Amino acid sequence: MVVIQLHGSFGKVTIFNIYDDSTKREVLPALATYLETEIRTIRPTLQDHIILLGDFNAHHFLWEEARNAHLCTPPEAQEVAQRIIELLVDRDLQMALPKDKPTLQSTSSGNWTRPDNVFCTAHTLDSFTLCDTAPRRRPPCTDHVPILSSLDLNIPCTTTTTTFNFRDVDWKEFRDRLNTHLADIPEPMPITSEAQFQAAAAKLITAIQQTIEDKTPRTKPSPHAKRWWTRELSQMIKHKDKLSDSSYKMRGLPNHPVHEEHRKYRNLVTETIRKTKKEHWISYLEDLNQQDVYTASRYATSPPGDGGRTSIPTLKSKNMRGETIEVTSNEDKSKTLAQAFFPPPPPTSTVPQDFDYPDPITPFSPITNEQIERAITKTSSYKAPGPDGICNIVFKRSTEILTPYLKHLFNAVFTLNTYVDSWKEFTTVVL
Repeated sequence: MVVIQLHGSFGKVTIFNIYDDSTKREVLPALATYLETEIRTIRPTLQDHIILLGDFNAHHFLWEEARNAHLCTPPEAQEVAQRIIELLVDRDLQMALPKDKPTLQSTSSGNWTRPDNVFCTAHTLDSFTLCDTAPRRRPPCTDHVPILSSLDLNIPCTTTTTTFNFRDVDWKEFRDRLNTHLADIPEPMPITSEAQFQAAAAKLITAIQQTIEDKTPRTKPSPHAKRWWTRELSQMIKHKDKLSDSSYKMRGLPNHPVHEEHRKYRNLVTETIRKTKKEHWISYLEDLNQQDVYTASRYATSPPGDGGRTSIPTLKSKNMRGETIEVTSNEDKSKTLAQAFFPPPPPTSTVPQDFDYPDPITPFSPITNEQIERAITKTSSYKAPGPDGICNIVFKRSTEILTPYLKHLFNAVFTLNTYVDSWKEFTTVVL
């Protein structure tokens, strides 16, 4: 039994995710005891919500189809179901998943049953906009069907921003569009003034950004993305979902050919996933470079599960009096990290006044196209871009187009002792 509690303007929502082992039957008594002793924490007011969901391994006529009466009548089955019913009555819970919705297909007999359920407090039922099975989304090598539940609660949501997918760009079209945008700005020429310098940089950046906006597909980052996943697997999953849907609709006809077709294709999908995953990681390990060794080591030594973290843990810092304090809010964490990464300059300079600096070792010589091209080739192609959103791969794929503009900008940095304002901004991401 796993319990989570959500807090918001709606009050508290406590969700119990349950698996009741049919051989031990320890969860329901533990759940009843927990609800009895912790009810003030779980539901301090009548407006708070309780949701019980999971695999109860119990059969009763309240939720099971009539044809499965043989599963509901044995004394042991009645005893287990009675415990659930008593718990529902004691806590004023109702069934959210409609009756006669099977959730499991036996791998041996092919029979559909309902061991899984969703229960909630009576007033919570009004907040459910969806509680239904999703046969077409049944994963391969599983006998359970997913249950999708949606609740309409007034909660503040974060907006998911789309990002540019530079790995899926048609670079010929990109360069053609870039040439079109560059035709609207002055041609590359030596820069002699600060105003000319800032204007040339701004126009070049805008032309590149417009090209990115026009010719770079967008993608939404997904927390479930797998680096070994392929487009072929996505297409196979879609076909499997259609077969799963058809097989579920024909569950009353056990000899229908769609069931066998569905079973064979699910096995094929499973084997393809295993093969694709194995081939990807073998290829990844064979092509490791010096930097990737540390990443591979982290993958191998980390415990299984999600390696990501959705939030920065509580930090410890010192206040103005030198006392150690705990920093918990996101705003304070940001300030603490910024102070650690970028401490303020000393109040006075440590360099003596009128210090006599030695002459430069070598005089400045104009930067050439060849130097810029060499520098571009050494950059990491898909390194996260800065605030301007321009990824290094853009320069790599458009070197001959952009180098003449960059040469005059970089030379002006030294001849005019200036810098592009937007290049002074960067993004620090805490990992």
